Amino acid sequence: MRPLYLRFFVYFILLGSVLLGRGQDKMPMPTELSVQRVRRETIIIIPVSVRNSSEGQVFVPYCGELGKSHLLCTLAVHLEIRSTGRWQPVRAKSKESLFGGLALDNGILLNKGQEESFIYQFDATFFDVARGQELRLLVDSWPDQASMKTRANTVQFRSMPFVMP
Repeated sequence: MRPLYLRFFVYFILLGSVLLGRGQDKMPMPTELSVQRVRRETIIIIPVSVRNSSEGQVFVPYCGELGKSHLLCTLAVHLEIRSTGRWQPVRAKSKESLFGGLALDNGILLNKGQEESFIYQFDATFFDVARGQELRLLVDSWPDQASMKTRANTVQFRSMPFVMP
């Protein structure tokens, strides 16, 4: 026969584990999470090098980081397509599409001759473009951060044409 204190000890351990187990089942969840739809998107990533060849400084805004490169803000980049021999803005597929903004505090001030790497990215399903079409980028910059905030004296960089992958 086991000593009485050992029986009580085993009893309290079993009772404690049962009570702890019950408490875990009734812990309130802070929010509900449900997955509505899963789909695959195609992101086009375009590495861009901006070199200031003007006499003065230029301020190039960016809206985030991707690796060691800065992400160009979507409202400071214009994607154009060559159509019937001339360049025109690429249209969004949906009229309800919304573009991003400008980060008023993030940017790089490039002196004459200075070069910086950026990345422009977009969802290929967002724009009305197809593989093989000829595109180019126009990147807005300003003499300084203050003129960017008022959109005064815009300086625009233009890329060489490239083919949509």
